[in-house]
This record gives sequence, structure tokens and C-alpha cells, in this order.
Amino acid sequence: MDGTLRRARAVDQLTCFVRSPVSAWDDPAMEQPIAPADARSAPVDLAEPDPELLPLAAYTVFQIKQGEMLSVMLHLGERLGLFESMADGVARTSSEVAFAAGLQERWVREWLYAVAAAGMVVHQRDGELERFSMSAEMSAVLGRPDHPSFSGRVFGAPVSRGTIDRLADSFRTGVGFGWGDHGHDTAHMQASMSAGRQQHFLVPVVLASVDGLTERLEAGIRVVDAGCGSGVASCVMAEAFPHSIITGIDPSAPAIASARQRAADLGLTNVSFEEQTFDDLEPGSVDFLLTLDVLHDIPRPADAVAAARRAIADDGAWLVADIKASPTFEENRRNPMTGLFYSMSVVYCMNSALSEPDGAGLGTLGLHPERLRGLVEGAGFSSFTFREFDEDVSNRYFEIRP
Repeated sequence: MDGTLRRARAVDQLTCFVRSPVSAWDDPAMEQPIAPADARSAPVDLAEPDPELLPLAAYTVFQIKQGEMLSVMLHLGERLGLFESMADGVARTSSEVAFAAGLQERWVREWLYAVAAAGMVVHQRDGELERFSMSAEMSAVLGRPDHPSFSGRVFGAPVSRGTIDRLADSFRTGVGFGWGDHGHDTAHMQASMSAGRQQHFLVPVVLASVDGLTERLEAGIRVVDAGCGSGVASCVMAEAFPHSIITGIDPSAPAIASARQRAADLGLTNVSFEEQTFDDLEPGSVDFLLTLDVLHDIPRPADAVAAARRAIADDGAWLVADIKASPTFEENRRNPMTGLFYSMSVVYCMNSALSEPDGAGLGTLGLHPERLRGLVEGAGFSSFTFREFDEDVSNRYFEIRP
């Protein structure tokens, strides 16, 4: 293959997610055989890099660095109200944007150039006059906290040096640490990743899909949100169903503190939060159990499922949400967000699932339907179905009955 063809192939691979994320990653030529250990350790003559492909390799790497830096810009944009001040779609100069947000123009102008270069803000020039605006779609994602697609608050403080050091030690020892050990910033980020979905369609779409559940919640039943995090879903249910008693449990102290503050700010009296796990649930004490993106984080998911079976009343129900995972890497990699999912797994999900010696270590993409079916049937549940909703592109929802 000559240099021109190699370059064309490399460019095609770099842009495959934009054009066709499934077909591009199905190319068998991209699968590299794993050399045996003795071959990997043997001295080899290193090939000289192709001068035409070398810049593309560097570009691939610095795209990741660009994402790291842009995440800081997104955090500042949300924190300082810049995106929200532009959410109406009106084209403004940098001075007008700065005035609306109460900030200094020179700083705002440089920030606008950064987010415009990344395609999140539209840049227009008329002679010497520059204006900036946001599309309706980007406004929904970054500038409108009331929209179900709002994601602006997922860009919090970067991972700390202390967390990186602990992760490096975990690679050596095999034992990770829990979500609570990441601190309050991570609890905030975790809640922000799903808050929009939970606030806008948990009750009218997801809970309404479970036969008879809405009526029972309106009448008043005992609800447990296991792995409640910062309490968004618990508070949503408490507001919607004032006659039901909602208890959120989570082993993370920072998350529980955040959840209690959230409930207090909303003036809710029918919801409470406890630093607990599945093992703390009393037999027969739960009419409806909710578990949102939690089971893949647990060191011993089989024990958690068994505890859930004991806790749920005979006429109760369990609704589990988890990432749309498949059994193999080849299937999972067809999702253009696979790199994010596996990276999140190393830092958070698999890390948590290995926080005890001999933990299961399922990780973000580890709980595919076949695996969950085996766990719930092994624990004695009799009914297992799942469904997907257009409103949630990331999760499947599993309805499980005693």
C-alpha cells in the first residue's frame, strides 16, 4: 500500500465515528493479534514511523488533550453562567456576553474563541465586528438547566492528583476504592450526569411503564432507592408521590450529605437518606425498589441481588437501570462513546466494583442482560423483562418481580 493510500485509510479511521461508527469498527484489519509474553519481551528492531501517518497519530493523541482542556472551558462556562446567558440564541459581541454574565471582556473573548473552535458556539464576523451565538440544540445541552438534555454540570473539577495516585496503586494491588472516596466534587458530577433524565421522564415515562406502579405510588407505598447517589431520583419521586415513603441508601458519605441537603432545600418530608447498602435492607420491607446504574459498581452483585430478593415484598417490584452493554468488546465498541465508558469504568465503576478483595469488577459495561438474568434467576426472582425508551439513549430498564 503506497503512502497516499495509507494516509487515506488513516484519515478514514480517524473520522469513522462521524460517518459510520458500526461499519468502520467492524474492519478485521483493525484487530491486532496479541503476541505471547516471551515475544513481547524479546529484543526487536523498531520500525521507523511513516512520515505521512505520524502527524495523524499525534493528532489522535492531542484530540484527547484537547478534550481535557475543553472540559475545563465547559466547566467554567456553566459555573460562570456564560452558556446560560447565551441560551436564547441571540448573536452577541464578546462585550455583550461579558456584560450579561458580569465578567471581564478579554477573558470572555478568549473563552468564546475556545468553545467556538470546538463547535459549541457559532462565530460570525462582519468586518471588524464579531458576534457569538448558540444553536437551539447546543443551548438545550449546555445553557438550559430546565431541559432534559442539559449536561453542562458534568464538567466539574478535574480528577485530583491524589485520586490518580490511588488509581496507580490499584493497578498494582488489584483493589480499588469506592465512589465516596472521590469526594464531594465527584458526587456532584455523578448526579449531574443523569439529573435531566430523572427529573423529566423518570415518573411520566419510566415508572409509568411498570404495570400498576403509579397507582400504588399515589396511594402510598414503601420505596427504596438503592445507590441513590445525591438523591435526585428519590426527591423526584417524593415530590410526585407525597403519600409514599421514600428512602435513599448509598455507601458514599459525600453523596448522602448532598442528598440530605437537596431534600431540605426542597422542603420534602417524605424522603430520607441513609449511609447504607443492600445488606441493610430488612426482609419484606420494600414495596418498590429502584436501582439506577448501580449494580455494575458493586463488588458482590450476586449478594446484592439476593438481598434485594429478601427485601422486596411478595407483591413488590424492582426496577433496575443499567448501561446498554453487550457481552463482548467487539459489540460494545460499536457505540461511539465506548472510550468514555471504559475510561469512566477504570476511574469510577470497575474501581468501585473492585474495592473489596475478590470483587466481581463488572464495571460500566459489565452488566449485559444475559448476566443480569442469571443473577436474578439465581436469587429466586420469577419474572425478568427489560425495555428501552427513546428518552434515554444510554440505559436499559429491567423490571424484576419476586
